[in-house]
Amino acid sequence: MLDALGSLNVPIIADVECGHVPPHLPIVNGARGHVVHTATRSALTQTLD
Repeated sequence: MLDALGSLNVPIIADVECGHVPPHLPIVNGARGHVVHTATRSALTQTLD
């Protein structure tokens, strides 16, 4: 992943439980996402503009 996308200077998120595995979190194509990840909290907020 880093070899292919590392030069883009964008965050890369891996090992996320979404899609076809529980808890089946949908990620909408084309939505803007805001990710918060700390030692005590993880959240993804999606908005369609």
